[in-house]
Amino acid sequence: ILIQNRSHNIGFPKGHIWKNETEKDTARREIREETNLSVRFHPDFREAYDYTIGFFIKKFAVYYLAETDSDKDIQIPGDEILSFSVVPFEEAKKILNSGVTLAKSKNNAHRLAELEIQLGYLYSYLEDKEQTRVHWNEACLNFSGMNFYETVLNYVYKGNVELIKGNFTKSNAMCDELNKLYESKDSYDYLKSISNDFISNSLILEFVDKGEYSQNKIEEIIFILERFRTLTLMYDINAYLHAAYKSLVFYKYLLENFKLFIHEDEYNKYKSFIYIISEELLCNYEWNPQNFEFFYPIFKDIASAVGKDKIWFDYFVNKIPQDRRKLFLSLCSQTKQKTAYAPKLRRGIFNDSDDKINLFHYTYRW
Repeated sequence: ILIQNRSHNIGFPKGHIWKNETEKDTARREIREETNLSVRFHPDFREAYDYTIGFFIKKFAVYYLAETDSDKDIQIPGDEILSFSVVPFEEAKKILNSGVTLAKSKNNAHRLAELEIQLGYLYSYLEDKEQTRVHWNEACLNFSGMNFYETVLNYVYKGNVELIKGNFTKSNAMCDELNKLYESKDSYDYLKSISNDFISNSLILEFVDKGEYSQNKIEEIIFILERFRTLTLMYDINAYLHAAYKSLVFYKYLLENFKLFIHEDEYNKYKSFIYIISEELLCNYEWNPQNFEFFYPIFKDIASAVGKDKIWFDYFVNKIPQDRRKLFLSLCSQTKQKTAYAPKLRRGIFNDSDDKINLFHYTYRW
C-alpha cells in the first residue's frame, strides 16, 4: 500500500511516535488513521536507519512488515492523504521511481539521493549488480556534501560502485577517506558502522581476488573486523551479529585456503574464534522456519566450518531447539533426508567470482 501525502510525496503510511507508545503502537495507529486498516505485524521484520536533513535535523525511521485480510476497507482522510494505491511489487517499483522523477522536478537532491540508495538496495537483494551500480552511482551524484552525513555516505556508495566493478584501487581510496573521518567529532555510531561494513567488504574482496597470503593484509582486515564488532556490540545487537558473521566468513576463508601458511597457534586461534562466533549466531537466531530460507547461507557456512569436527558439530546441534534440528541438519546436508524445499544460496552482489565468500549487503534481523 502506497500513499501520497499533502506534500505530494509517495511512500508508506507513517507518522511520529506519541508519548508512552511503542513503535508498533505508533505503526498500528498511523496505519489505522491513514488507511482505516487493521493489520498483523510480521514477527521477524524490523528495519531502521537514521539520517540528517540539512545541518541540524536528525531523523530516525523504523519500518515494519504487516498484512491485512482485505484492502477493500481502505478509507483515506482527505485532509492528510491525497491518494493511495494497492499494487504488486513490480508496480511499486515503478511508483517509487516516480518519486525519483518528482524529486528531480523539485531539485531536491537530498531526497533524490536517498531514493536512489533504496532502489539500489532493492536491486542488490535481487542480485542485479548492474542496476544496483546505476542507482548508487546516481545517489553519489546527488549528495552535496553539505553535512558530515552526506560526506560519509558519498564515500561509502562511491566505494560500493567501484566494488561492484571490481576496481579495488578506487574502493581503497574511499576506505582511506572514511578512515580519516572515523574519529571525527561529527561522527556517530551509525556512520561508523556503515563505514566499517564497507571497509571490511573492500579489504576482504581484494584479498580474495588476489588469492595471495599476506600477513600484513590479514592483520589489517582483522583490525577492521574487531573495530566493527566492538562498536556494534555497544550499539545494536543486529549490527553486531552482522559484523560477527562477516568475521566468520573471513576466518573460514583463511583456514580453507591458507592452512599451510598459518602458524599452528594462529590456526587454532582462528578455529576457536569460528566456534565462538558460530555459537553466538546459533544462540541468537529465533528458529522461525519461515525465516530460515533467508538465513540459510549462514547455516551452510557454520555447517561447513564446524562439520568436520564431530564433537564440536554435535555441540552446536545441541544448541538448536529439538523441533528445529531436523530442518537444520537436512538443509546443511548433514543427513540424507530431503526437505520440502531447497533454498537458493544467495550471495548478494558482493561476492568473488568463485563464490568462496558470502558478503551480504543487507542486514539480517535476529
